[in-house]
Amino acid sequence: MKLPEADFRPKRRAGYVPSGSRRKIPLIRILLLVVAAVLVYRKFDDFWPKFRSFVGHPKVVHSVGVSGNAAWIYSGDSTRAVLNCSRFKETDYCPFMEELQPGLCGQVRATLEKARRLDALNAPVLSRVELYLPGTESQDVHKTVVLVRVEGRDSKGKFRYERTGEDPFSSLCDSARGCLKSPSPRLPLEYGRTAGADANVNATGESFSRWTSKTSSVFPVLPGRIFHVDSLGPDNHRAVLYHGNELYTTYEGLDHIAAGLKNGALVDPFKAIGYAAPVDSLELSDSSKYRMSFRVEQAGMFLDPLDFLAVGEHSPNGR
Repeated sequence: MKLPEADFRPKRRAGYVPSGSRRKIPLIRILLLVVAAVLVYRKFDDFWPKFRSFVGHPKVVHSVGVSGNAAWIYSGDSTRAVLNCSRFKETDYCPFMEELQPGLCGQVRATLEKARRLDALNAPVLSRVELYLPGTESQDVHKTVVLVRVEGRDSKGKFRYERTGEDPFSSLCDSARGCLKSPSPRLPLEYGRTAGADANVNATGESFSRWTSKTSSVFPVLPGRIFHVDSLGPDNHRAVLYHGNELYTTYEGLDHIAAGLKNGALVDPFKAIGYAAPVDSLELSDSSKYRMSFRVEQAGMFLDPLDFLAVGEHSPNGR
């Protein structure tokens, strides 16, 4: 049937052409946008450095890593470098530290381990590392990189250890948890006495300080790891400990080594690593019954054991 032209006027068209349904509000899209906004707000510290590196504002040392987007970010004057590692495993961010300076990842690990041993941290998780690069202008970065800040979280909340100065030997401190100061070394023998740094020389010509005491237990002077254990004779055992920063201590002339002590084992100053050999009382002018030899070496140089131990601070009879 042919419709008359009058039926196509606007008022008549509704009778023949169905009108469209009313448009609905896109609730799902709005909900997704709200969720994305909340996520960005809560993870702003993670997203912002990545956005800055994407737009090219800072100088990026690496743009692609093991996980795809880990990167060092330099400050404007190239004296600071920051690595955000909150979203990456240790196996992901460690290669970046080692590439910038060999041993840097071990230094960060040692810092966290030191804080744990001092009961300042409990199961810490690293989120941010910051370095000072004083040698950038002289192209000597690899020799002058200084760890200035370590941030993360543990069971107590967030922590932020910041170095008190640009000197690599200055302390790392947290405003709420205190400073990570190196503990003072203890004596290798309780109630020990020494006859001087040159009182004893071993078969290879290395000078030791000779120690005597009325007790036989030999303790590490600082926390560390067993570097080497061997025997020079039936009653002459030796233990070499590594304490970090190229510092080694050697304990020689031991009657025997503590049970279960193996290379790589962790040691602390409160647990004996061995026992000094007994001596004939006629050989000594006091009541000491045991003796051993002790040596300190750092970066290939022998240190004065008495100065290192600050014997006078431990006992008035130290010297």
